[in-house]
Amino acid sequence: MCSRSTTEDSARRTRARRVDFDVLAAIKGLRARGANQFVLAGASLGGAAVLSAAALAPAQISGVISFASPQIFGRIDALKASQALRVPALFISAEEDTPFPEDARAMYDACGSPDKQIAIVPGTVHGAPVLRVPATRALVDGWIRDHFRVP
Repeated sequence: MCSRSTTEDSARRTRARRVDFDVLAAIKGLRARGANQFVLAGASLGGAAVLSAAALAPAQISGVISFASPQIFGRIDALKASQALRVPALFISAEEDTPFPEDARAMYDACGSPDKQIAIVPGTVHGAPVLRVPATRALVDGWIRDHFRVP
C-alpha cells in the first residue's frame, strides 16, 4: 500500500476543517450574485467562524455579531481574529452560559475595532436562542440597522 502526503493535500484537509473559509466562500458566491454589503452573525462555532471571516476579509464586511462564541474552536482562534478586527463588532452571551460570557468579554477586550459593543444578557441559553428575548432581539436589530448601509 502506498501512502501519499503532499503540501496540497495538507492544505486541502486544513481548509476542510475551517468553517470560516465556508463563510468566505458564501460571501464570494453572494457577491457574484450582486450582494455588496454583509453583516455576519454566528452562534457558538458559527460565532468563531464569522469573527475569523470578518478579520480575514474586512473590506467586504459591514459588521460582525458573535453569539456565545468560544475563544478557540478547533482550528479557529476567535480571540486572535478579534484582535485583527477592524469592522464593527457585537459580542453577545447569556450571563449564565458558562464559560461564554467570559469568552465574550475577552474577545471584546481584545477586539481591534474602534466600534465594538458587548451585551451580556440575562439567561442560560446558548447561542442564537438569546434572540427569543425581545430586548436582545431589539438590540441586535438596532445594531444591524446602524451598521448596514441602505442604498
